[in-house]
Amino acid sequence: MKVSWSWISRFAEVGDIDAVGISKRFTLGVAEIDEVHRVGVPDPALNGEARAAALACVKIAKVVSCRPHPQAEKLQIVTVDDGGGAPREIVSGAPNVRPGLLSVFADEGAVIVGKDGAPTVLREAVIRGVPSRGMLVSFAELGIGDDHAGVIEIPDDLAPGTLLSDAAPAFDDVLWDIDNKSLTHRPDCWGHVGLAREIAAMCRRPFTWRAPDVTFATVADIAVRDEAPDLCPRYSCYSMEGIRVGPSPLWLQILLWRLGQRPINNLVDFTNLTMLTVGNPLHAFDRRQLEGDTIVIRRAADGEPFTTLDGRAHRLTSDDLVIADARKPVAVAGVMGGENSMVAEDTTRIVLESANFHAGTIRRTAVRTQERTDSSARFEKSLDPHLVRDASLYFADLVLANIPGSRISSRYEDVFPAPPAPKLIHISGEFVQRRLGMDITAAQVAEVLERLQFAVRRDGDELTVTVPSFRATKDIGIPEDLVEEVGRWHG
Repeated sequence: MKVSWSWISRFAEVGDIDAVGISKRFTLGVAEIDEVHRVGVPDPALNGEARAAALACVKIAKVVSCRPHPQAEKLQIVTVDDGGGAPREIVSGAPNVRPGLLSVFADEGAVIVGKDGAPTVLREAVIRGVPSRGMLVSFAELGIGDDHAGVIEIPDDLAPGTLLSDAAPAFDDVLWDIDNKSLTHRPDCWGHVGLAREIAAMCRRPFTWRAPDVTFATVADIAVRDEAPDLCPRYSCYSMEGIRVGPSPLWLQILLWRLGQRPINNLVDFTNLTMLTVGNPLHAFDRRQLEGDTIVIRRAADGEPFTTLDGRAHRLTSDDLVIADARKPVAVAGVMGGENSMVAEDTTRIVLESANFHAGTIRRTAVRTQERTDSSARFEKSLDPHLVRDASLYFADLVLANIPGSRISSRYEDVFPAPPAPKLIHISGEFVQRRLGMDITAAQVAEVLERLQFAVRRDGDELTVTVPSFRATKDIGIPEDLVEEVGRWHG
């Protein structure tokens, strides 16, 4: 799993910490990091002032005009405004360059990925007799993704001259590649918020994440009937209107590329970002395609046909869980949505699903259907059901902030019949000391656990510990688990 340090820094006050240096401590205390990458300049040999100078050469620019190249019909002479005052003339062969386009400009001195895949420093060139200083670039040429079909098209209203590293913090970033197997027992660490919580405790820094404050409407749009509460402990949904499907903001496109996701459109990208941030997968349905006024969570019928949104046809079994409308299944729960309800370019109304599903059921369905997805990988880990509302709020806030005219058009439907009771564990300072073989007091034990957001009540040497919900699903259950927590971080 790929992790962005710039994104972690939004949820914990760790932005001034060396993300490369702290990675070894994280590996020893939390999960194994396979690789650490410093990204932004494709040449890893550049450091310090030379690296900063190369980053400063990549900025936002606007195409002012285009005219044919006199010596090559597939090339254009392009005038760009890069915020420096005088317009710049460059030669471009990109098919999508046109007047008014906002794109990314790499000036002389910038380092890009050349055609041979090697880092290349841009210098002034003469292309078929016309001088060209700098170039408009694709994501691939910046070493961000594999999209080299044309130059970057920016949908945001960004001022020419803005450094790309300022407009999109994930451009100049440190990425961790964490071994997924080392997180199997830590469902709370499958999103950046959970990782930020762990890093904040490790570094004794404030953890600042709070779910956004979002106001829902009071009117009902679609009801929920859960016919399989043993397989779906919690299901929530709400409706939004005024949706306009289009490209995501530049900062989000670059962040998703960095995290191993290909940007699709704003709605899909918002659901993916929510999953990568909060850790709970979501699904958005096109409201036009949902028949009736009720969503039903039920077991599939044996042999029930269903086509997932990747175009694959399946025959489901009664061991599978589906999300259905009044007439048909519209998603294989926790795995993938259906072709029959997917968001389209002209979608204007959506129903957003955020739910919690039985881990074993999701895994068996994903394996049998050969639909192993980012969603199923997380639900297989026994997610905290309390993440459901946080993810709902986070997605709504993204839509409202980035799609002008959008609004929440229904109340929040939340079926959660049996919230799990808080898990209490009793230990003593003497017990921890004996198990760890180190001199440690009950007060020190409490301090470590409280940093990790366990609630602790102390009576002399005796401790009553309330396990937070995000650690209670499969991770922490016995006193020895708390000893391990203290051993990881004490001292």
